[in-house]
Amino acid sequence: MDNITTYRGETKTISVEIPEGYTSGYTMNFILNDKEYSDDDPVLVITGLTITDDISLVNITATENDIPEMVYFFQCDIINGNLKYTIAKGSYTVIPSIS
Repeated sequence: MDNITTYRGETKTISVEIPEGYTSGYTMNFILNDKEYSDDDPVLVITGLTITDDISLVNITATENDIPEMVYFFQCDIINGNLKYTIAKGSYTVIPSIS
């Protein structure tokens, strides 16, 4: 998945492609951290995202996206019971709003 750039305080929708065979019974979580490979203190967690036609949409509200301008790290995990697979990760850069 590509690295993501967004404006501070604006809504952001991210489309995540789910690998074939991991749609039935799975949901997706989106986790945003200020340190790479750290689950200790996430900046934002969106859980229980549904999967439709091998795609899951992450809708980040303007309020959730009103965070300091810097580079964060995201990961997308698909979950089914006790099973968890990371299917995407990368950087999430917040830049100053132009409004």
